[in-house]
Amino acid sequence: MRGDEAPRIGPGTSFDGVLSFEGTLRVEGELAGSVLAQTGSLVVGAQGRVRARIEVAELVLAGALVGDVVAHRRVELLPGAELEGNVTSPLIMIADGGRIAGRCHTGPAALSASPKSS
Repeated sequence: MRGDEAPRIGPGTSFDGVLSFEGTLRVEGELAGSVLAQTGSLVVGAQGRVRARIEVAELVLAGALVGDVVAHRRVELLPGAELEGNVTSPLIMIADGGRIAGRCHTGPAALSASPKSS
């Protein structure tokens, strides 16, 4: 499934709670709570606003995220992305204009040293 065809939380929509999914989820609205998708990809668009604890395979961020992130494959911050929280992932990519305010734990051993979600 292409990213533009993925299920989405659209502009003007908000979700608060525990969210789990498989595949890809795109957020253009507001999301709060916890996101658990160890094999899934979370894509937060430029208008997306997330305040949650995140555990996913991949995170692609263009909007704003407040919360700790564990990504089992990679985290990618696009230009204009703002992440406030700790990030743990084997691979973290930050484009010019992307910003992280928090601690980053990266490399092959990053996940083995991170606390597991409950």
